[in-house]
Amino acid sequence: GFAVRDKASLVLLTSLNSTADRTSSLFPNPGYQFGQFVINVTARASTDAGPVVNVQGLVPGTTGTYYTILSSTAIGTSSTSDAVTELMHVGPGWSTAANKRAAAVLPSQFRVTTSYASTTDTTYSVGVHLA
Repeated sequence: GFAVRDKASLVLLTSLNSTADRTSSLFPNPGYQFGQFVINVTARASTDAGPVVNVQGLVPGTTGTYYTILSSTAIGTSSTSDAVTELMHVGPGWSTAANKRAAAVLPSQFRVTTSYASTTDTTYSVGVHLA
């Protein structure tokens, strides 16, 4: 029969002050369909754009080939150095919105990557709420 799975929250990338691109571990998904990804920028040294966050799934049958489900724009605006929290949603039934929501099932294995074009450090973390 159908059982409602408990919700869960995971830290995918711990808070780090960096200009480097980052890649999380590959996370096994025991059956969650929805992910609310939370990008929490706590310190920005300048008005440079923050990181771009990508939610990726592992191509079935491979050991290192990924596809991108959703990509953000640069987190934070170029007009402020303030802290900011941004959300990205992956799940069936969502209305799609560029860089914000993807109407796709969260795959059985997923990760996040970040790319960063600025030379100025930004402190941020990425987590996910699963349902």
